Amino acid sequence: SDVSRYLGALSPEGQYCIRIRDNSGEQSAMTSPVYNLSTYNTVNVQFMFRADGMEAGEDFWLQYYNGSTWTTAATFIAGTNFVNNQVYTATITITGALSNVSRFKFQCDASENDDNINIDAVVITASAASGLISNGMTITEVAGLNTISEQHLEGITLYPNPVEDIVKIISSAEII
Repeated sequence: SDVSRYLGALSPEGQYCIRIRDNSGEQSAMTSPVYNLSTYNTVNVQFMFRADGMEAGEDFWLQYYNGSTWTTAATFIAGTNFVNNQVYTATITITGALSNVSRFKFQCDASENDDNINIDAVVITASAASGLISNGMTITEVAGLNTISEQHLEGITLYPNPVEDIVKIISSAEII
């Protein structure tokens, strides 16, 4: 129950996202499938998130699995890196020798069930280019997505969901 597909207004990008909460170890984690990244030396993990109910100092992590151990690639701390009810886009860059059984895991490390992280739009890209920056993290607040109003969602249809290449938007009002 600490990880679920969430449907509602707290989804950063649309209607659905993955909600992680609490701090019950693997039960509070969203884990990727296995990727063969052995021919690459840089991987970027980009995603959107919105926190809800996180107290200052509570955190969540992005971890990388190299085939034998999990390593924390980034820690996101409430009150330091983000505040509740705002949408952020984060990009984490991992460089070095990557594994043929690479995995990624988002894990919540909060204190209770009402500490929620809503994760959406995860994109993982790899590169064999050299001379790129070393491990890094950027977090950017996404303007215009921080106020949730069901009124603004009436009369709008987005499909297909999930989208692969093209999203269609239908609105009963003019789209601005």
